[in-house]
Amino acid sequence: MQLAVLGDINGNICALEAVLHAIEEAGILTIFHTGNSVVGHPEGAAVLECLQAAQVVCVQGDQDRQLVRFGKKPPRDAALHAAMQHAYETLHSTALEHLRTLPKKRTLEMEELSIAVTHGSLTSQAEILSAETSSMRLQRQREIVPADLILCGGAPTPFYRQIANTFFVGPGWVDEAPGRARYAVVDTEEEMWSVDFPHVSYTVEEHS
Repeated sequence: MQLAVLGDINGNICALEAVLHAIEEAGILTIFHTGNSVVGHPEGAAVLECLQAAQVVCVQGDQDRQLVRFGKKPPRDAALHAAMQHAYETLHSTALEHLRTLPKKRTLEMEELSIAVTHGSLTSQAEILSAETSSMRLQRQREIVPADLILCGGAPTPFYRQIANTFFVGPGWVDEAPGRARYAVVDTEEEMWSVDFPHVSYTVEEHS
């Protein structure tokens, strides 16, 4: 089985469309998104529509959670506050409700494999797992959810680690840099699983 994993999109529809096109060209049908979809760029509504149209399996990110609570508990960071205020004011109520109802984590079975999808860790959206996370901490995660594959978002830089029989994959941010997008591909068809992080170029559109 081949599957694609998208990290934080941050409202960047151009980056998202670029990676979805590359994934389609590669013939990969199963796509996961580890949360944080709309805050950061002005095209959040288009991002949500695109994810739904492509039937991407999504979870709620930490910024998604903060966004739907924005009216009651806005963030203290000034830059994040401004970005969330823009997203909150421009998204339709149905889009905010969609973000509200996304699960914090998902566990599912595919082709006899157990897959867990989360933003951050399996116990906290705000706790980001990365290449620097200790093996002991990752071991604790697989004890909480003994999955074959744990897909975790939040970290800007991609990584993968194997702890016992569990693969941890962090896809990194989709909008890695202006004009440069990224996603992860996990291939379980061979006995030795492989993880790759392809890059895709796209045209940066100016917004007034």
